[in-house]
Amino acid sequence: MAPPPMDPKDLERHVAALRLMAEEVDKAVRAAPFEGRGKVLGMGADGTDTKHIDKVAEDVCLKVLQQSGLKCAVVSEEIGHLRGESEWTIVMDPLDGTTNAVQGIPLYCISLALGHGTTDNVIYGIVRNLCTGDVYEATKGQGATMNGKPIKARKLQSKEKPTLSVVFGKKADEFALTMGQMWANIRSFGCSALECCFVAQGALDAYYHGYPSLRVTDVAAGVLILREAGGEAFDGTYKRFVMDLSLEKRAAIMACGDRTFAERAGAVRR
Repeated sequence: MAPPPMDPKDLERHVAALRLMAEEVDKAVRAAPFEGRGKVLGMGADGTDTKHIDKVAEDVCLKVLQQSGLKCAVVSEEIGHLRGESEWTIVMDPLDGTTNAVQGIPLYCISLALGHGTTDNVIYGIVRNLCTGDVYEATKGQGATMNGKPIKARKLQSKEKPTLSVVFGKKADEFALTMGQMWANIRSFGCSALECCFVAQGALDAYYHGYPSLRVTDVAAGVLILREAGGEAFDGTYKRFVMDLSLEKRAAIMACGDRTFAERAGAVRR
C-alpha cells in the first residue's frame, strides 16, 4: 500500500538532501587516491565485499543524512537496513560500478531513491555519473531529466538494429547469448544504474541483466527515471519489474526504451 502523498515542501527537503548527498559523494570519490580504493574492509549487508571506496561514499551519504535531520529509513548495500521514524525509505547505492572505480574504468555512479514499500512507490530518484558529473533525475509523474533538461527514451523503428547493453559472464543465460549473436550493437558497462539511465536518455535501446543478482539498490532510481522518460522495465519472467525496498531479494531486469523492443525480445525468448 502506498503512503499518503508527501507534502510538496517536505518532498523539496528530501530532494535537496539527496542532491547534496550526490554532490558530496562526487567530491569525495574524486578526491580519494586511486591506490587503496580496492582494499577489502569486510562483508557488506548485500553479501559482497565492502571496498575502501564503497565505504568512503557511504560514509558521506550517512553524514549528509544525519545533518539533514530527515527521519527516513535507509536501505544501503554496505550497512543494510537502518530503521527510521518516517514511513519513507531512502534506497542508496553510494557507489554503483565499484569494480570500474577500483580498476580505473571511468564509468561509475551514485544512485539514490526515495520511496515506500516497493519500487512502484518510488517518488524521486537521482543518479549522478561520478566520472562526467552528469545528473539524471525524476520525480514521479513529472518526467525525467539529464542535467536539468528533459529526456525521452528512444522509440525503436521496426527495421533498426538496436544498441543494447547485455551482461554476460559465467552466469549469462541463453537469451543473453542469443542477443549477442543476433545483434552487432552490443555493449556491457558494469553499472546498472547508469545503464538504465542510458536507456532513458536514448543512448541505448535496452539493458539486459538476465540472471537474478541485482539488488534494489542497483535499480530503484534508474527504473523510475526510465519510466518517467517513457521506457519500461521487466523482470526475469517478462512481467512488469517490481522489487521490495529491501536487500532480501535479487532480480533480473530488461530495461527497454519502448515496448517494440520488448515484444521483439519476448518473441526471441519463446
